[in-house]
Amino acid sequence: MRLTFGRLVVGMSAVAVGLLGFPMAVATAGATASTAQTFTLTPSGAKASPFATTHWTNTAPAGPLATFTTSGPHTLTAAGAIADRSHKPDAGTYSRATTTLALPPGHDPRGMFGERHGPTGRLVTVAGTAMSEPAAGLVSVGGINAYDQGALHPTYTATTRRPKPLPGVDVEPPDQGLCAGNGMVMEVNNEVAQVFTASNLTPLGGTKGMALEKLFGTPEIFGGTKGRTLSVQGDPRCYYTPTSSRWFASQLWLTEIDGSSRLGWAGTFVAVSASTTPLGKWKVYFIPDQFNAKTVDHCNNGTLKTLLKGGPADPCFGDQPLLGVDGNAVFISVNEYSLYKATGPGGVATEYVLSKADLLKGKLSPIYWGHPGDTVPRPTTATCPFNPKGTTDSALHCPYYSIVPASSDGAYLTATTGTFYSLSNVTFTTSGGHQIAVWQFTHTGAVTGGSTPITGSMTIVTTKPYTEPPFASQMAGPTPLGTYYEQIQNARARNAGVTTATVPFPHARPLPEGPIATNTDRVTTAAYDPATRALWGGINTEFTTTNSTQAGVFWVAVTPSGSGTSLSASTVQSGYLAAKQADIQFPGITFTNTGKGLMTFSLSGSTYYPSTAYSLIGTSGPSGIDMASAGVGPQDGFTEYTAISGRPRWGDYSTALATGTTFFFATEKINQTCSARQFAATFTCGGTRDSTANWGTSVNMLSA
Repeated sequence: MRLTFGRLVVGMSAVAVGLLGFPMAVATAGATASTAQTFTLTPSGAKASPFATTHWTNTAPAGPLATFTTSGPHTLTAAGAIADRSHKPDAGTYSRATTTLALPPGHDPRGMFGERHGPTGRLVTVAGTAMSEPAAGLVSVGGINAYDQGALHPTYTATTRRPKPLPGVDVEPPDQGLCAGNGMVMEVNNEVAQVFTASNLTPLGGTKGMALEKLFGTPEIFGGTKGRTLSVQGDPRCYYTPTSSRWFASQLWLTEIDGSSRLGWAGTFVAVSASTTPLGKWKVYFIPDQFNAKTVDHCNNGTLKTLLKGGPADPCFGDQPLLGVDGNAVFISVNEYSLYKATGPGGVATEYVLSKADLLKGKLSPIYWGHPGDTVPRPTTATCPFNPKGTTDSALHCPYYSIVPASSDGAYLTATTGTFYSLSNVTFTTSGGHQIAVWQFTHTGAVTGGSTPITGSMTIVTTKPYTEPPFASQMAGPTPLGTYYEQIQNARARNAGVTTATVPFPHARPLPEGPIATNTDRVTTAAYDPATRALWGGINTEFTTTNSTQAGVFWVAVTPSGSGTSLSASTVQSGYLAAKQADIQFPGITFTNTGKGLMTFSLSGSTYYPSTAYSLIGTSGPSGIDMASAGVGPQDGFTEYTAISGRPRWGDYSTALATGTTFFFATEKINQTCSARQFAATFTCGGTRDSTANWGTSVNMLSA
């Protein structure tokens, strides 16, 4: 993770530039599985005690809806910005060392950044799929956007702690969450939540939704309001369970100042609605990070004072919490990283399990946990390229990571008193591969009693190859932030009292626009098809044609059977999907209980602004690509300019789900555009973006 001038950059790195290429869906069957490995999730001895009771509150935007003037003695106007372009900038983005704390010599930020990348794997050459118009009956609306994030998260004056006008706290990338049930659809993204009607996607949660901190009862991110904390929150997910008619939500918690508070350095919040509507009361629980609590893998809750003196403090945190639910339990899967030191874990897959029945009753739930990422044996003994100097623990630094829970529309498996599945890749260094790991959790009902372990097993299946994805291209268009970035930062720095500063990355003016990030070859989605009893997953990958490469989707379907050491997976299908003369990335997959499937993804290219598209899934995999909602401008956020942020970012997830006979899906998309002159007039382009970010989302509905 990284904080730059009050903005958070989360996730994994992307690697190369992709332009064109034309893959299509193909499949194979009959691959065999490896011998299963077994493990257990056991009670930690701690309980997820109730943290807060909250209520949905439509949050009034802190800034003006359509205009923006910076506060302080150095106001920023269009004329002032234009005049300042000829001057050397005196402020750029602030590094972590100047915004939070200066680390002692020798401290490695590898875990904090959460970046890993090894050599790319073997590329695949395939042909492609042309674009089609959306199916009849599709409904698409603009979802949460950067303006909502900024308007609901203002910055505050140092003395009175009163909210300033826009811009607010901009966060990239937008991390997409979506859930639906009981006639409503709930979107969560970064630190904003919104609720829509399921019939026509009309907003129900107010003009701009609600700041997500109000749902979890937490202080505003990055030290807003009067609390003067410096917390990182995000990666929200939500889930509706039709069997209990309740809504679940989760998000990451991390403090970058001190772990001596009630919550320690890190953990995960889990909230459950008290009724069938998300627009009412919520009960919030907190799972403290067990690596810190139990001093596992060098992690601990040591104080900031000892950390700054080079002492034993080594806080860790669980990045990108993924939410899963079955009939008995609530699963949270995270990747554990060391926050400041290189000796701690480097993305170790970790599982937390809570009692669903206890949470619904408002009771104390036992916390079951385990870290199979570095305890389950790996099938390779290859040298880990991420081992810090002087260390050899490759399982700790090149572990299994991103074990993604399989979603369903309440099709919970009752065998062995509750069975739950997840998927992950098998690469360890994000260098590409040709295997997928199937993770099984049995006896999930044990979590309610809190005395016997949940048993787990993992088997590996052979698939078609996948590899590191390249950057995706996007159509050229207006990028006003690239034009005025220096002037905005200068004005904000002066208003904050900064008189002298240096730009850490000298750059051209205007800033050159960058590509779309596609991250790594991790599994980004998993879904269970109850009609065929198959697990489906999707991964960002790269294809090649005669003279070029492009980003696309690798997909896999496996049918698990047995349990424990007898777990196996057969009838393996795997293949590829990409758009002709375009890039697609971040798949999200879902199935109805009758076996109808859909995959959604972001789409961009030299003739496409970042858009939302989808493909229907048949017995041979996804086929055809339909445009759900076309983007109207290029990405123009602060991470897009790599001289400023180090690398571009795009949403880490897309989300698809089925409720009854209806698909709902959402991806990141650019919903706005404006000229440099229009931008300089208000710096929100009429309330469609914030000053340093213009991301948006689309929320879509389609009958199955």
